[in-house]
Order: sequence, then structure tokens, then C-alpha cells
Amino acid sequence: MSDRMTGVRMPGNNLRGFAMYGRKTRAEAIAEYRAHYRRQLQEAEQALSAPDSLLVVETYLGPYAQRNREEVKE
Repeated sequence: MSDRMTGVRMPGNNLRGFAMYGRKTRAEAIAEYRAHYRRQLQEAEQALSAPDSLLVVETYLGPYAQRNREEVKE
């Protein structure tokens, strides 16, 4: 049997929406939805304002284990 989930989405918007475990009230679900996107906004602002010299670019084998990791240099 599947777990009960609660999802929030905005029709007509290309955002995928947000889902959480359990049955939530409308107010709880909306609060978690907005908190999620506030965190994403903070992460995006940090990523966009970081200088290139601070970023580490790597190649590796495998999407999960990430073997043979090599840093990409200029």
C-alpha cells in the first residue's frame, strides 16, 4: 500500500509543484511549499553570485557512486 501524500501545485505554471508525506492541512501544505521555494531562491542567489574561481568542476563515472573523480582545470 502507498503512503498518503499531500501535494501543492500552481496550475498553468511550469513548476513541478511540491509533495510531502502525510495528510496536511491546506495552511500547512502552503507553508511548506513556500518554505521550500524560499530555500531554493536562497540557493539560486548564492549560485548566481558566486565567482567562477569559487566553483569546482569535476567529471566522474556513474550518477550515484561517482567513481574516478577528476577536477576539470582550464
